[in-house]
Amino acid sequence: MLTFSNGQRHLAVLSRRMARKNGRYLNAVRRLLRTNDPSALEEFAGQSIRDVQGREFSLETRVNALYRVNSVPEPIAEVYQVIT
Repeated sequence: MLTFSNGQRHLAVLSRRMARKNGRYLNAVRRLLRTNDPSALEEFAGQSIRDVQGREFSLETRVNALYRVNSVPEPIAEVYQVIT
């Protein structure tokens, strides 16, 4: 699942609980990008998620970093990366 951490895109395999949290986070990011209202991200400040391998990703809440990472097109190969 896609997430944003430290000004970068990351693909992570998440547990159901972490995927739910990340889904809420991605909805807040989408709301920011559509409305320029960062208030939806406030609840995620200082929070992180862990993938199934135990790697931790702090959820990016810096507005400029989110705009920057979303302005760069994703390589198609990265979107369809096979994770084993």
